[in-house]
Amino acid sequence: MNDIHSNPSPSDLHSDDTNEIRSASIKDDNSSEQHSDSEQHSDSEHEAALSHEHDPEAARVTILLPLSTPSHEHAPEDPASSLDAAQSLDAAQEETPQPEEPPQEFYNVDVKRYASYETSGKEEAYATSTQASLTYAAQPPFSRFLRDLATIIVRPSYFWKTQTEHSATLLQIHWPHLTVLVLLRAIASFVGAILMPDAVVLSALLYACIQAFLIFILTWTLALVFAGVMALTGSGFNYGKSLRFVAYSLTPILFVGILGLIPIPYLASAFDFLAMPYAFVIMGAGMLNYLNIKEKFAPILTGLFCGLLLCFWGALPILLPLLAQAFQK
Repeated sequence: MNDIHSNPSPSDLHSDDTNEIRSASIKDDNSSEQHSDSEQHSDSEHEAALSHEHDPEAARVTILLPLSTPSHEHAPEDPASSLDAAQSLDAAQEETPQPEEPPQEFYNVDVKRYASYETSGKEEAYATSTQASLTYAAQPPFSRFLRDLATIIVRPSYFWKTQTEHSATLLQIHWPHLTVLVLLRAIASFVGAILMPDAVVLSALLYACIQAFLIFILTWTLALVFAGVMALTGSGFNYGKSLRFVAYSLTPILFVGILGLIPIPYLASAFDFLAMPYAFVIMGAGMLNYLNIKEKFAPILTGLFCGLLLCFWGALPILLPLLAQAFQK
């Protein structure tokens, strides 16, 4: 008798489980998913109770296990609490600021041009135009001067190409290139003048100084005129570029000035005009490769620039004696 009262019979357990199933089904009308889980759980418990009907001990264990260790997976949930949780989750998502997508932007990509220059030995280094300019400027001044002098006389087209990739600064144009060539020409003119019969040292020195000064004035003036002509053709006004063009184009004329050491009257002037055609060649090579003149304007501008150079340089032998006499008075 005690055993019967302490351990419920399978039929009683079955009735209790059935009542639980009915109450769970009424509560879970709003959630079909939870209702199906509850029915599966009740059916499994009912089958377990029937299978252990003749074994009270097994039935006791089977029934008491859910009571001692409740399972969260099959426990019925309150629909109202689930609805409140879903509403609170939606509200939290609405309150949470969503990251804004960055606006699309379009960028202009600057394509860098790479220049090649020789370093020590047979190695070849590559750098951007800025780095190449710094490397070019870092070379010893006289080493750079000799290299530029030889390149522009032997390979003018290649020289203009290198100037396009790493241009010389205005300071590098004047020192050492223009300064060295003009000084060499002035010194040669002075030495040749004092070697002549009845020479006056002061007059020869004054003549050499005026000549050097006029060459600088001529170079700056021609560069200004060339820059203005380039602006009229649509290439833009660029005085620095025009100054490089004029200074390096005058290189053969300035270089032959060292022949003024020979004490023969007008010998240096004659060699100046003999070297002028090669200066025209250098100008023609730099017209397209360096100044980027349009091809339809190239022949006209080449002839114009060569004519201006001829007129300006031809005025030097006339201006020099007049200015020397003016300073001596």
